Amino acid sequence: MEVVAFGGLLLLGGRVSGLLGHRRTFRIGLTTATSLATAGVGAADAGTAAATFNAGQQVGGALGTALFNTVATGVTATRLRTHEGGRDVVTAGAVHGFGVALLVATGIMLGATVVAAVLIDPRPTGDAPLSY
Repeated sequence: MEVVAFGGLLLLGGRVSGLLGHRRTFRIGLTTATSLATAGVGAADAGTAAATFNAGQQVGGALGTALFNTVATGVTATRLRTHEGGRDVVTAGAVHGFGVALLVATGIMLGATVVAAVLIDPRPTGDAPLSY
């Protein structure tokens, strides 16, 4: 069910981005994600929660860039070694490398969705007060 919801959000995000523009859509999404990440956190811990969320974004972006660039470069190099030709082969190899990197990214996101669906309990506990 979560995968269907994620796919629907991707389609919705693409449509909204087409209507409002890419920058505005990105800002709305970033603001929404930050608000959801810090929802339910007390006022005393709000700064720590926001900093932790920001650090997670930065580390994830750095690791993701390094990982997917390595995958794309490796696949492209392998493709160029196994196929002979001119400029068209180089272009096709680069496109193939990026395609494989995107498939790896999709697999990681789907895996993370499954892990989150299994491990996260959506029921609130009696320990933390909700402050929306």
